[in-house]
Formats: sequence, structure tokens, C-alpha cells
Amino acid sequence: MLVAMEKCPHCRALYRGEAECYRCGFDFRYTRMCEAESNFNYQEAIRCLAGGDDVRALHFVKEACYYHNHEQNVRLKAFIRLKNLYNGKEEKKDGQTV
Repeated sequence: MLVAMEKCPHCRALYRGEAECYRCGFDFRYTRMCEAESNFNYQEAIRCLAGGDDVRALHFVKEACYYHNHEQNVRLKAFIRLKNLYNGKEEKKDGQTV
């Protein structure tokens, strides 16, 4: 599981895994929900890629990047696009592959 938040996005205090920041009281609930959704979509992209469904894999990794633009998500998206390009599938502007 990918955990990206190391510091409070509000005051930059060290994240201790608690529900609120010990320094400023910032609520981490929505930030953690976005990370969880990003992790779920990343795992689904991996499953689809392993199953040979590149179109769905690209969809899920784009969703993962929407919730959290982590380097691991971006690299997987680049890999899927490169694989599609190598296999002769081109991506249109609306995100659909041909």
C-alpha cells in the first residue's frame, strides 16, 4: 500500500498517523480517503494490466493520478501508454485508445 503523506499539508508538521495534526488540528480524514482511493485504483490498474486489459488499466491509473499524483502512479501510466504505443494502439485526445 502506498502511503504518501509524511507531513501535514497545512503546517508541515510530521504526520504521526493520527486523525488530526498534533500541531494545528488539521483533519486528515479527506486526505487519507484520497490516498485510499488512489491505492485502490492503482491496484485495479495492476490487475487489469496483468489480465491484458490495457484500456481498463489506463482508466484506473488515470483515476489513481486524479486522487493522488504520486510518482508510482505516473510511472505506471507512462508504462501503459508506452506499451500501447509499442503495440500499435494510439491514444486520442479524449483518452480512448484506437
